This record gives sequence, structure tokens and C-alpha cells, in this order.
Amino acid sequence: MRRALVICIVLCAGLSAPGHAADQAWTLYTNTYRPFVTPLSEPDGAFTRRVRMVLAEMGGGHAIEHIDYGYAFHATRTRSRVATFPWRHTPERDRSFLFTQPLARVETVLFYDRRAFPEGLAKDPLDTVRAVGVIADTEYGGDVGALIARARAAGITVREFPSEAQAVAALLSNRVQVVPMPRSVKAATMQSLYPLQQRLIQPDDRVRESFTLHVMAPNTPAGQSFVAAFDDATQRLQAAGVIEPWSFVRDEFDWDLAPAARLVTAEGFPIIIGREEVDGRNQYFALPPGTRVLILRWSDAIRTPSESDETLYPLMMDETLVLTLDEPIVGRSLYVKTMHLSLAE
Repeated sequence: MRRALVICIVLCAGLSAPGHAADQAWTLYTNTYRPFVTPLSEPDGAFTRRVRMVLAEMGGGHAIEHIDYGYAFHATRTRSRVATFPWRHTPERDRSFLFTQPLARVETVLFYDRRAFPEGLAKDPLDTVRAVGVIADTEYGGDVGALIARARAAGITVREFPSEAQAVAALLSNRVQVVPMPRSVKAATMQSLYPLQQRLIQPDDRVRESFTLHVMAPNTPAGQSFVAAFDDATQRLQAAGVIEPWSFVRDEFDWDLAPAARLVTAEGFPIIIGREEVDGRNQYFALPPGTRVLILRWSDAIRTPSESDETLYPLMMDETLVLTLDEPIVGRSLYVKTMHLSLAE
């Protein structure tokens, strides 16, 4: 009888082992935050790739799922064995959650549109702006947080947007004049949605803050064990040279993925001339060959079919309105002869 009881206990323990192992697995919630986390339809973003490697090193069948950040925050607070990424430290979060060691360092600066401020922002940016754009539910610190606080105190409009994409759209349409944003997030947003306008949105490096991004877990004994195991796996991968400490403080825009129209010379016209109308008077600029431009409005003549090919060549002398995207003359709306435009790269 005793022997049978021992066998039964062993068998029951064996049958329960898989279920126990599954209980040890964690679910990590995240959502799109380019370039760190990309949509499910695209290859993993930089932060997601790093987290996957660390989880694989930890073992245990952990899973990454995409869901709204609001729910990810709620689930991490209220459910067991749920964590979320990427998050930064704040005093409130530090009281309720645990953070892994930093997986990335990020720099936020103030961005503006060169068309609105061709000479750059004033010494005090708030002297010349009507509205500041911010991202809802985002913590701002350092010089950036101080500037936003001063704007509110001065009665300057501070508009909140649900996403970086909408904030950039407002900046391009002059609904706001400045937006604080991590350099890499701005670059990835422009790459995805507004590639031709990339050089129009410029940083003001005088207003900045630096922070780190982490995986965030509940402040429970299980959360403490998870964070310790995650950090140990991270250190092992760093020691093996698989991953390195990461810094996202540069503009990571890839121009090869976003070709624009270019200005080219034409036979008999070795100089490309751009014409700008200012208060009813013309100003002229010499534009270097190869300058990238965004075509704002094609010449009416070139968009209208002709009944004779004899008139086509003169049509190339007609002017098309373009927006210059390169130095030394960036962010200007100029008329150039249509023959100087090349759409091929």
C-alpha cells in the first residue's frame, strides 16, 4: 500500500510539472513605437529584437503580444506574470513597478519646421511660437519639461496629440510650431509617413533631455524574480558580445528608402535657377545639381495634353513649383523650369 502511494505521488507530480512550467512563463505587452517597436506587419523593431534575444536566453516560453499601452500598463499592475516595454522611469511608476536595466538610451530635442523659422528658433523658443505640441500620456523632463511648464504658465497653447505621427502632421501644417520628440522616433515617423519632408523638420539642440528605456514589471516577488532573471540574461549576452549597450541619440533616417525628385542641368542651361516671389518681387537662387525637391504644383502647361509635339519642347521652359529639401537652400518654395526636374534616381 505504501509503495502504491509513493508511485501515485510521483506520477501526480510528473503530470503537474508541465502546468507548473507554463505558470512560470510571462507575457510581455508592447505596441507600435517606431523605431523601437514596429507594427506586427513589419519586421521587429530594434527594442523588440533585443527583448526577444534576452527572453530566449532566459528560456521558459515567454511571449510578446501587441496591445494598447493603456491596457499594457493596467495588466502589468493588476495581473500576475505580465510585463510591458518600452517604458521610462518616472516617480509615480517607480513607486508601483520594477524596471530592468536600461536597454536603450534616448535623447529628446525640440523640433521645428525650417519654413516657419528659416534662421532657426529664437534664443528663447517661446518668444516666437504660438503653440507647442506634446504627445499625450508622455513624461517630459530636463530642459524639455521645463520649457513645456513655462509655455503653460505663459498662456501659450500646448496641444496634446495621441501619437507622434499626428504631432508631426501638425508641425508640418503649422498648427504647432515646435514639438519635443526623441530623435530616433522623429526620424522613424518621417521615414514612414513624410519621407520627402525629412529635412524640413530640424532639431534645436539647446532644448533636450536624455532618458533610458526598460522592460517594466510589477513590484511583486514574482516581478523581482523576473527582473533579476532578465538582467542576468542581458549581462550574459553582453559578455558574449551578442548585444551591446544601445544609444538612440542620432537621426537614423535612411535616405535610400526615400528618393525624392532631383534637379538636373539641361542642354544649354548649365545653371539651375530657382525663382521665389516675395511681396510681388522676384528673387533668384542658383541651385546645385542633385538638389532634392518636393514637387508642390506641376506646371499647368505640362499637365495639359498638346495636340502637336512641336509645342512640347517649349513647355519644358514653363515653371513648376517645388520645395527644396537640401542645403544650402532648404525649405524654400521656388519656381524652376520643368526641364530641370528628374524623377528617376
